[in-house]
Amino acid sequence: MRTRLHLHVVFWCVPFAIFITLSFPNVGPAVLENKIGPVSPNHSTDSYGSVLTLMPWIKSEGVVLWSILAVLGSVVGLVRHRIRLFIIGILPGLILILSSPIYLRAIDVVMPADFARPTLQLLSRNHLSRLPPISRMALVELTDSGLWSIFCLLTAMTVVYLVPTLRFSRLLVVTGLLSPVILYLITYAFSAWLSYMAHITSSLPRLLLQVVPVGWLAIGLAWASPKVEPGKRAFD
Repeated sequence: MRTRLHLHVVFWCVPFAIFITLSFPNVGPAVLENKIGPVSPNHSTDSYGSVLTLMPWIKSEGVVLWSILAVLGSVVGLVRHRIRLFIIGILPGLILILSSPIYLRAIDVVMPADFARPTLQLLSRNHLSRLPPISRMALVELTDSGLWSIFCLLTAMTVVYLVPTLRFSRLLVVTGLLSPVILYLITYAFSAWLSYMAHITSSLPRLLLQVVPVGWLAIGLAWASPKVEPGKRAFD
């Protein structure tokens, strides 16, 4: 029993202690940067990487979402020449993701196997043939006005509006909106349920809710964006 208590303390407290240590010097300046201007540049990028520590859930969709956000943050870090500090900032989250299976095994907890491990053998067993039915099911879900009202329509119109502008910040938001949905749908091709369609019905609405805030962010960005002259379109 005492060993389990020590495992709990080490697994949960140590990464968050690292998280607080790394993020504390950046959070205050990042808030000031976004409130009153660039007091000290790029602190918001560093804080973004640190806050990702709160994202890595033990379930697979959390890992997918964390990975997407980490990749997008790395792109921003490269553009702002802060990639080294960003990588240091995401280390606690990466440690949590990699160590969680060891932790669960140590306390005798077995996670349900909702998905099979992707392999070439699985792909050769007609798992790719699941993608068209999965896409049709997703389309039915997204066009259900009883669940989403006009949100999905507004989001689709926003994506169509933002992509041709070729602005770096807008493309980043669109990527953060679409890539989780696409990857979630692909993972259903490796569902270990007897009926992968039942798996989609039971979990897809919950997964789509995770990207709803990004959809509203994109809608707000499109609404607030000034018109750009064609000759001035650039990655800003």
